[in-house]
Amino acid sequence: MAPSIRHALFFCLQAQNEIANPDHLFHSQGHEWRPQAIRDTLPYFLGAVEPEQALRRARLKQLRAELKNVERQIAQAAQAAPAPGQARALISEAESVGLLPARADETVRLDEALSILASVLTYAPGQLEYSDSTDHAALLDRERQELRSRHQQIRARITELRQALAEESNYLVQARDQRERLASLGLLRAAADGTGQHCPVCDSVVSPVQQTFQVIRKDLERLDSDVAFVSDDAPVIQGLIAAEEERLQELRTEVVRNREQREALDAGTREAARFRSQALRAASVQGRISLFLENAARAEHAPPVADTREELKREITDLEEALGSDTQADRLASCLSLINQKIAAKARALSLEHSEHPVRLDLRRLSIVADTPRGPVPLSDMGSGENWLGYHIAALLSLHEWFAEQGRPLPRLLVLDQPSQVYFPSDYDGPQVDLAGEDRTSLLRVYQAINDTVSHLDGDFQVIVMEHADLEDDIFHTAVAERWRGGHTALVPPAWIDQDN
Repeated sequence: MAPSIRHALFFCLQAQNEIANPDHLFHSQGHEWRPQAIRDTLPYFLGAVEPEQALRRARLKQLRAELKNVERQIAQAAQAAPAPGQARALISEAESVGLLPARADETVRLDEALSILASVLTYAPGQLEYSDSTDHAALLDRERQELRSRHQQIRARITELRQALAEESNYLVQARDQRERLASLGLLRAAADGTGQHCPVCDSVVSPVQQTFQVIRKDLERLDSDVAFVSDDAPVIQGLIAAEEERLQELRTEVVRNREQREALDAGTREAARFRSQALRAASVQGRISLFLENAARAEHAPPVADTREELKREITDLEEALGSDTQADRLASCLSLINQKIAAKARALSLEHSEHPVRLDLRRLSIVADTPRGPVPLSDMGSGENWLGYHIAALLSLHEWFAEQGRPLPRLLVLDQPSQVYFPSDYDGPQVDLAGEDRTSLLRVYQAINDTVSHLDGDFQVIVMEHADLEDDIFHTAVAERWRGGHTALVPPAWIDQDN
């Protein structure tokens, strides 16, 4: 950018929130584009760049920005223009999802590809009917649970019946064995003859056996009855077992049927999901084709981008060659070296922190930096409002001293708003304050530095200070032009404000 009075104001004003700001050294430095503007124009105001060179550099920066803009526009136009490869890729996608029949010939011109893709937009995939299988699946699951429960019950019933049959069979065998043993003794026959006075085994004389015979006879009759009953009951139990096994087989058939229905239902659900996914893919491909065709139509009707890259590159090359032999960097370093000496001298006069070390104006940081044995210390790390204020004053006075001595095209003016604010209490709201002690001494040193610079330049430089403090010392008292208190007078007269303009 070409330097102007707007850029000169960076070095001529210090607002109330700037004069002791540890992060910003120059006026409006905190705004978005201002730091780079300060870096670009300060070399010119210092005299390190001749006016012609400054204009060339501004023009070079402008041309580079124009070249980037043209390249971006051409790239955007090329991106928006339909590409044969992209069109063929969309045709392949449309074929894969069934929107187009498969083509054997993959070589197609751009105009043909656009026509083919346009036909895809008129195709509407059939609406698939999807039934909610959730309820049916739940019914089948419940039915399977019931069948399994009944299956377990029947198996338990069959087990019980078989156990009962086995127990009866064992009892029947034992009863028959016992009856055969008793019958083999011939007791029944002897008893029937009435001559049994002797034991049939040992032929001993026994007591009358009629009573014993009656007991044994009753037991044998009961045993015969039980054997007959058990013999009659076994076929019934076997019949029950057969009936339960038949029911069990029916349940197994029902379980198989239920499983087959559930598998068929799951297969149908998966198939429906596949068709639904394919329909969504087809819709997605149609959307991309529609966007591609819209961009192609827009690119066809868009005004052509003027390709001025070659002309811009030639002009940039010419300016770079003209600036190639420029010694701006060396001259700027020389100027800053001399200005840094002035800043260091004023910092020592103000008794500022780190003033015993080399102090320099850092254009990259747009700040003051002290080079100490422990490393560089920027202004923001120097610790107190008194130091921040002091280095602001030292830097700006040194710059204006250089501007005046070198006859640079800047206003010979520096406006400062309330330098003494760093010595006020944080809740100060009064119109006037009378400082004392070390604060008064430090503030007087600030005004002494201002007075020395103004006196040294002998009328070529003016400093306007708007201040709350009102010191009785000669260096302050004799410089007071107006006391704007009570609302009667001000820097801008009220009459100016009341004028219709």
